[in-house]
Amino acid sequence: MAFLFEQHSRGTTRDRLRSNQCSSHATGHAAEAQCLGGPEARRVTEHFEVVVDTYRLQGTSHRNVTGPVAVRLGDAWFPEREWNDFPVIVLGWWVRQLPDLAQGIDGEFAFMDGPFRFSVIFEAGGARIVFEDLHADQLRVVSEAAISADVVAGAIAAAAKGVVKACEGRGWTSCDIDELRMGAISGQREQRVMR
Repeated sequence: MAFLFEQHSRGTTRDRLRSNQCSSHATGHAAEAQCLGGPEARRVTEHFEVVVDTYRLQGTSHRNVTGPVAVRLGDAWFPEREWNDFPVIVLGWWVRQLPDLAQGIDGEFAFMDGPFRFSVIFEAGGARIVFEDLHADQLRVVSEAAISADVVAGAIAAAAKGVVKACEGRGWTSCDIDELRMGAISGQREQRVMR
């Protein structure tokens, strides 16, 4: 929980973008694979997904589940294609924000293992997704693109459902998995409301 507080204590993405405290230059982990920026970043992007390699999940009922989890926008990955994290916990955080997205409230979606997050910001006429690197306590925008919030919500709900199914198939149980299961069910309902 301290990680979430630290992330949010730095200010919202909207506040940072308004005060021009961030840069739009792509460097670091996300740039190593492929930058999310460029001339295509301003068009509405419908191809967004949350990718979790459920075959490579590691864990038991007695410890946290780890494995590859990243987001893909078009052909670009964030934070990077093989990002290893805690998908049950991270997706649990993300599904809790789906009701807010359904109501047009901005959302911040943090990764646990590293200072990376993406935000969905609502503006007149739509929404945009902003990919952020928070190294050295300074927000740096890696890239941004116009997007439909229901596309983001659907990708998060689908990934959560897939992870729950994989954990159940291995006989893993925990409070975090139970919370993710409930969040995935709730997220699917919220997605239907958004459409």
